[in-house]
Amino acid sequence: MNRKKQITVISFLLVLILGIGSYTIYSNTKRVEDNLNLSFANNYISYVINEEDKTMKFNLFGLLDTSSTNDEILQKINSLSLNNSEMIIMDFEVDSGIIYKGHQIVNFIIEIEFKSLDTLSADTLFINYSDNKEEAFEIGEITLANSSQFQTEDSIDITEAHTIGYPSPSLEITLDNQGDNEIKIINVYDLNKTINSSINEFYIKSNDSNQLIVDEFDNTGEDIDFYTVTPIIEYRSGDINNEYVLPGMIYGVLLSDEEKIDMMLN
Repeated sequence: MNRKKQITVISFLLVLILGIGSYTIYSNTKRVEDNLNLSFANNYISYVINEEDKTMKFNLFGLLDTSSTNDEILQKINSLSLNNSEMIIMDFEVDSGIIYKGHQIVNFIIEIEFKSLDTLSADTLFINYSDNKEEAFEIGEITLANSSQFQTEDSIDITEAHTIGYPSPSLEITLDNQGDNEIKIINVYDLNKTINSSINEFYIKSNDSNQLIVDEFDNTGEDIDFYTVTPIIEYRSGDINNEYVLPGMIYGVLLSDEEKIDMMLN
């Protein structure tokens, strides 16, 4: 599948699927300041952005305490930024959802421009209001890389149909070997190797396909509520090890909104 097509499709699906509704997860993270009474999920974003696109939309989920703040204040947001100058928030939307037990689900959809050739991270979101006041919130972790770091031979590809959403970190995808050599899959991991799993005795013959199933990763990080990642496959073709970046996957999005709010409040 064409890499640009993959990323474009996933970008659309992420925003569509991860909108306010039954596909958001929240948990408390420490706030640097507390005036807005907003808390964010422990979001984990580990993503390889297509070098031709330069931008990608991501979702950051929060919970607003309506006993002391209503969502009108969200309309007064002037700009958003991250604690990394190489990750520029070009545009954003703020959607508010259901109110349950005095709290309201909020979804920050941020479009990040990323041109760096290095792998970089951020963990704090700065909210600037129309009165020039600013608050800072810990949001989990965002790690981004440019796809130019992963230019490999085109001997491996995926089928057109594949699942991008799972209740927990796992993977089920059919891989095509379009090369002349047999391929051995060695590992699957993300940019930080926060989620990773060794693959035992998985081979794909030349000009053949095979379904790779990872029911549970060996490691999935600590206390992460919501994952948006591009899994990376390490494979061996002939005597050369390569990496292949899969389309974006989302993990942990199947709880109802009420369950998500209960999880944050407990």
